[in-house]
Amino acid sequence: MAFEVVEHKLVSKTGNFFTCEDQIVATDYHAAVIDGATSKLATTYQGKTTGRFAAEILKNAIARFPVQATFDEAVDLLTYALAKHYHQNNEYDYLKAHPLERPTASVVIYSDYQREVWVIGDCRCMIDKKVYNHRRRSEEVIARMRALYLEIALQRGASLASLQHRDVGREYILPLLKGQVAFQNSHSNHPYGYSAIDGFPVVDKHLSVIPVDGDDVSIVLASDGYPVLYRTLEQSENYLYAALKKDPLCFREFQNTKGVMKGNISFDDRAYVRLNTD
Repeated sequence: MAFEVVEHKLVSKTGNFFTCEDQIVATDYHAAVIDGATSKLATTYQGKTTGRFAAEILKNAIARFPVQATFDEAVDLLTYALAKHYHQNNEYDYLKAHPLERPTASVVIYSDYQREVWVIGDCRCMIDKKVYNHRRRSEEVIARMRALYLEIALQRGASLASLQHRDVGREYILPLLKGQVAFQNSHSNHPYGYSAIDGFPVVDKHLSVIPVDGDDVSIVLASDGYPVLYRTLEQSENYLYAALKKDPLCFREFQNTKGVMKGNISFDDRAYVRLNTD
C-alpha cells in the first residue's frame, strides 16, 4: 500500500502565509488537511490565533500517528494533543467552562494503512468522483440570515464596496456564530450538533469514516475555503476565482458566513491536497 501526493496548495485569505489557519501534512502513511477555526473573539492563545495554534498542534500530532492507528485512536490522539497544553498551562477547567475560547479545528485525514478517509468537522473530501461535504446545519441557517441582512442593507442604500469595508451582515450574525458553540461536541441528539477537535471529548455521531476501495483511487482532501471541489486543483481554483469575482461578499453565488473583506484575496484560508493510491 502507498499513495502519492499529486498536487497541493495552502493559501491564507489575507495573502500572508503566517496568518493562515489551515495546514497540510503528509507522511508515508497519512495525509491530512487541518482547518483551524476562526475565533469569534479578539483573543489569542500563546501568542497566536486560536485557529492557528490548534492547526499547528494537530499537524504535529498527525505527523507522529502510528502507522496502524485506527479512527478512534486518531481522534483520541488529536484530542489529547490539545488537552495536554491546557493541562500544562492550568487552563483545562477554565476552557471546559468557556468553549468559545478553545483552540479548535476540523480535520480530514487519509489513512493508507486503514484505507479510510476520516472527517471530523466541516472539512470536505472527494473520492474519485464522489464529494463528501460536512457543512454544519447551523452555519447554513446563519449564512442565509447574513445574506438576507446584506440584501436589506443594499435596499437601504449601502453599496457592495462599503459592505466589503464593513460587513454589517457579519456583525448581525456574530452572536449566532458565538452561540452555536453550545452544540459543539454536544452529547444531545440535536440537529445542530457538530464535531470538532478542541481538546475535549468528541461526539461520534457527527463523524465520518469513509472506506477507500480499489486501487488507483483519486482522493482530494480540502478545507471549506473551497466552496466546490473538483478533481484537480486548477478546476477548484478556477471555480473559486469565478465565484469571488461575481460575488465577493459570498451571499448570492454561494452563501457563506463571511465574504472577501477589503485587502484580502479570499473569504477564507484554503488548503487542497490531491492523492493517488496504488
